[in-house]
Amino acid sequence: MKTPFSHLRKIRCVSLSVAMALLICWSHVTAAAPQPAEQTVSVFYKWYLRSLAAGHEPLADDRVEISKYVSTPLIREIRKRMRSDEGLDEDYFIKAQDYLEDWEWTVVADKAVVDGGRALVVLQLGASSQSRRKFSITLTREGGVWKIQSVRLLETAK
Repeated sequence: MKTPFSHLRKIRCVSLSVAMALLICWSHVTAAAPQPAEQTVSVFYKWYLRSLAAGHEPLADDRVEISKYVSTPLIREIRKRMRSDEGLDEDYFIKAQDYLEDWEWTVVADKAVVDGGRALVVLQLGASSQSRRKFSITLTREGGVWKIQSVRLLETAK
């Protein structure tokens, strides 16, 4: 039996269905959006420095995690250098033999400069003038996500 308000029930049901469909579509769009290059650098360095602080060797202890952020060719190159007679004089990612404590808590990645499938991010570690270091990080797209391709020490920031 139709009541004067039965059309409102239909409208409410249709509105709820449309809202649910939009919510589902929006969640797929946001889940598929790639992480910006500067966020890749920031997340990687925070994880990497915490791993070092916990006494881990990230390249050896957590290959799956490091492969989320570092390109396959760079991982191969670092491992090749590590196995060579010369070895590595310093940690590839921090360009030092050891890290400073405040690096773990002071990771600042500037907005990426993107040129096609490559991106450049300037990263700063350290809060004090004695601990501050700047890096130029080049990233490339691998599997649709930004991954670190090279790291170069720019300067000891003052």
